[in-house]
Amino acid sequence: MSTIERFEQIEAWQTARELTQEVYSVSNMGGFAKDFGLRDQMRRAAVSIMSNIAEGFESRTEVLFIEFLGRAKGSAGELRAQFYVAHDAGYISADQLRALQDLCEKSSSQISRFMDYLKRSNPSQRRNVSSPKTFRRMFVPSFVGPAHYKLLSRIAKFFFVKTIDRKKFCINWRDITRSIVRNRKSNATQNQ
Repeated sequence: MSTIERFEQIEAWQTARELTQEVYSVSNMGGFAKDFGLRDQMRRAAVSIMSNIAEGFESRTEVLFIEFLGRAKGSAGELRAQFYVAHDAGYISADQLRALQDLCEKSSSQISRFMDYLKRSNPSQRRNVSSPKTFRRMFVPSFVGPAHYKLLSRIAKFFFVKTIDRKKFCINWRDITRSIVRNRKSNATQNQ
């Protein structure tokens, strides 16, 4: 497999581009063009597939790329559901529905296969990107020794946070932020 140097070389992006062109073409016709809500939502979902693939490719890490590919796949699912709405409203025919659904499923399938490939290609860099905790926590480097851990514990205790995970050396910064806000509110009420 050759190396992909630009996002335009990704087959899933090319299919998403074709899908976006079809969505724009279909949504410009008849009564569909006047249903601004559905038309605009479908256009945004189609553009989102392309944009997330491109943004993920240009991101800093493979982990973020996989996350953006997941978002693109989600947008493809959203668009497939909206095709049914357009069909039920009489904006597209059954043949158009099938053609658009097939193209959307092709794009979604390509994205899935690409995600699987990326996950298998470099398992050492893989993390659980589906967990929101991955993005809510700051991980302290692995060289942190007991003295650093004590310092981090003091910082956390200062903010009344009891969520330091000794094994992972991480602090839940969201809890610290909540503690700071709580302390400021209590100080403000005491000063009045």
